[in-house]
Amino acid sequence: MAANPTNPSQNTSQFIKLSETNYLKWTRQIRSYLNGAGLWGYVDGSIPAPSLTTETTATETVPAKTIPNPEYVKWFTTDQQIFNIMITSLTDSVSDLTVGYDTSKEAQIPVHRQVGNNLPPGNVGYPVIGERPTSSSLRVRKATPRSSS
Repeated sequence: MAANPTNPSQNTSQFIKLSETNYLKWTRQIRSYLNGAGLWGYVDGSIPAPSLTTETTATETVPAKTIPNPEYVKWFTTDQQIFNIMITSLTDSVSDLTVGYDTSKEAQIPVHRQVGNNLPPGNVGYPVIGERPTSSSLRVRKATPRSSS
């Protein structure tokens, strides 16, 4: 059952925690969960933040005015729930990389750069957690020596 977009943090207590050694497994877990909930777009940017404010319609007696955008408030609330899923599935040392970032999209970049780039030699993973994978990045390839006949 997919998570409700207003409560995407259902059933995440059993998630593995990202450490310096399990980036590919963690990425697959987070990505498949959020994809299944229809929420991955917050992380990859395909569901962008709406404008912070909106204009009211002017009438003959009331001028137009700028007000907080209720769509932004809904977007931000959902993004913060996704951000919470992400940071609670990180070890303490990896979680420190997200300090100072406000959205799930922003926070995934330093995590990938620090932990995702530490893949063992010969392994190929996602170039950036928010990018769409190609057929070659979906496989973990390990160099294997060829035997000579």
